[in-house]
Amino acid sequence: ISSFARLGFESVSLRSIANAAGFNVSMVSHYFGSKLGLWQAVVDTIALDQQDMLHELKELNRFDQPLALRTTTAIDLMLDHLAANPEAFMFVARGISEPNERLDYLIDRLLRPYNEACLPLWREAMAAGLLRPIDPMTFHIGLIGGLAMLIASRPVLAQFEGKEMSLEQLKLEMHKILNLG
Repeated sequence: ISSFARLGFESVSLRSIANAAGFNVSMVSHYFGSKLGLWQAVVDTIALDQQDMLHELKELNRFDQPLALRTTTAIDLMLDHLAANPEAFMFVARGISEPNERLDYLIDRLLRPYNEACLPLWREAMAAGLLRPIDPMTFHIGLIGGLAMLIASRPVLAQFEGKEMSLEQLKLEMHKILNLG
């Protein structure tokens, strides 16, 4: 993940990926066929890694808990996932910023399932007045980007605040920003 996340598909070579992993480039070619095959395997691995979180997010679309609790729980799950997988986010961010033939694969395997899990909840929260009514997809992408930026900016926040903010503190601040807590 890290080579593609840092350098992007076009700038990284199979040889550099193989060297970083401690493998011979012919082994990478043998198992994945090409750089594109390896890239797709990375996408598939990320998709597999997010399955549990997606299941939890889909469960929040049920009406057995208060809407505010379901909404804050979704945000907390997203923050936890982003904090635990920063390279995956960097990989996806780089992938969506380089529109090309790989974008459809990225959308189908990673973005569409995430959107399908979250958009019903965002729509419900907007309809109930819990969130400002805007385009749910724009909200979703902006929220993910904002959450990832907050996590990445924790050292900067620490310099300004004099102490590093814990993940739990970030969650509470996001609840306040969205007027949920």
